Amino acid sequence: MATMSKPGMNPFITAGITGPGASDQNFAGDLTLQGRSGSAPVTISVRLTQVAGGAPVEVTGVAVNSQTGEFSFATKLRGEYLASVDGNPFLRTSVPGSIFIGPTGYATLGATLIAGDVNNDNIIDGNDVNSVLSEFGNEGTNIADVNGDEIVDGNDINVILSHFGTEGDV
Repeated sequence: MATMSKPGMNPFITAGITGPGASDQNFAGDLTLQGRSGSAPVTISVRLTQVAGGAPVEVTGVAVNSQTGEFSFATKLRGEYLASVDGNPFLRTSVPGSIFIGPTGYATLGATLIAGDVNNDNIIDGNDVNSVLSEFGNEGTNIADVNGDEIVDGNDINVILSHFGTEGDV
């Protein structure tokens, strides 16, 4: 279940981010999960910052279909927003331009997420390789399983090396 919060707030409190009488509307997206070949679960965070100003709202725990990249969540937010998406082991990616959330929600947010940021510091580097090496050979759900095939192996290192030095958006 996705939760919505402003930084520094309890993630289960949504006071101050809804309009009077606003009803939940669907916010959906379609992501390209670069570097993913397996079907392990993917969870993302969506950061929305109103163009008119104000603190960003972070929607966390959003489940993504690891095969299609589709996701959705309900929101009472309205207005024009800048958006970015991330989720371990992916770099933060800013969505080009602004998006509008109206009374009927927002139809589709599209972005490409690059896998390889195992330690979630928004850069793919030697620390990520070390994280994979420390989990090497483990099976099942594991943050070091970069490609999502449920085994930490050389394929995960290859994904990291193919994006080595890449930094995510701020």
